[in-house]
Amino acid sequence: MTTILRITTKVLTYLLALAAIAAAYGGHIDPHLWATPSLLTLAYPYIAMLTLAIAIVWLCFRRYTPAAICAAALVAGSGTLFVNMPVSMQKSVKPGEKQFSLMTYNILHGVDARGRTCNTNRSVDYVLSSKADIVCLQELYRLSPKEVPSLTPSQLDAIEKTYPYRIEGKTTPMTLLSKYPVTFIKSGRVSSWLDIYALYRLSIAGHTVHLLNLHLASYNLSDKEREVMTDIHGVRSARNSISRFKGSILAKMKKSYRDRAADAEAVRELLDSIKGTVIVCGDFNDVPASWAYRKVRGGDMSDAYADTGFGLMNTYNMHGFWFHIDHVLYRGAVRPLSVQKGNVDYSDHFPLIASFALTPKKTQKKK
Repeated sequence: MTTILRITTKVLTYLLALAAIAAAYGGHIDPHLWATPSLLTLAYPYIAMLTLAIAIVWLCFRRYTPAAICAAALVAGSGTLFVNMPVSMQKSVKPGEKQFSLMTYNILHGVDARGRTCNTNRSVDYVLSSKADIVCLQELYRLSPKEVPSLTPSQLDAIEKTYPYRIEGKTTPMTLLSKYPVTFIKSGRVSSWLDIYALYRLSIAGHTVHLLNLHLASYNLSDKEREVMTDIHGVRSARNSISRFKGSILAKMKKSYRDRAADAEAVRELLDSIKGTVIVCGDFNDVPASWAYRKVRGGDMSDAYADTGFGLMNTYNMHGFWFHIDHVLYRGAVRPLSVQKGNVDYSDHFPLIASFALTPKKTQKKK
């Protein structure tokens, strides 16, 4: 019996190591060709942590071969691992640099995701209290009482005074608030009848910064299907629900990966056409290991959280989906100092506030 148990645990360990590698590289496969590997990328950070824990257990029992195989799986996926769970540190602004902050927040049209009521809109209160210089909001056409519940005249007045430059969406459910002069350039749609990006040009301390606000294709799960994902945490209660809904859930998820792949390809073409300093932020609806994230990031963009953060980050906070799907990317004459998550659960997303430093023009290298 002991021999059978030992063999079984080793086989399970090797399968886990294979799953860690498959999840790390699932985002290298175009979902248009095969969408199934993309499903694994969602779980990659948790698979990696479990693999590490199992390796430590094997080491404690002085079983070096399975421990080494687990370690090899983590090393093989280290490029993906350290984007998902970075080991970086926050930076300090240097003399002569101009510091500014940017918030990205899927605000859910200002609706409280948990059905709570308040005399004022708490999401708007948070935006104002953050004192961010630039605010990119997704799932919001305009700051209006018709769209945003409990939005008060005093809140609107505070927004107008704090952010003199505002660009609201028409066909684009994205709103920009800025303390710096800004020009709207264009918006575009790909997989949806809604625009999935809005491009702006900002003037900050004499620098031109292009800002791309994104909201890539959603999973479009129904409330009932989202409940299934929540019920997975209670295994017994989940069995019937999963068998009933897994067909539609998996089909919708695979379609969403293909839709985001198309979105990401269009965004990458747009980024390739822009010269100079660019910041991309928003709701990618996908994790750092995914095809869509990798496509948008390309070889010329860096991840602000990966460069300044430490450990696992989650930005979605409902239905059991504890995933990092909101991102801030950058290139050019900006240097990230920090990325902080706002621990407010008014929306189904947590806001992110990134702090940047602009390189003084006289010290920029000529290309």
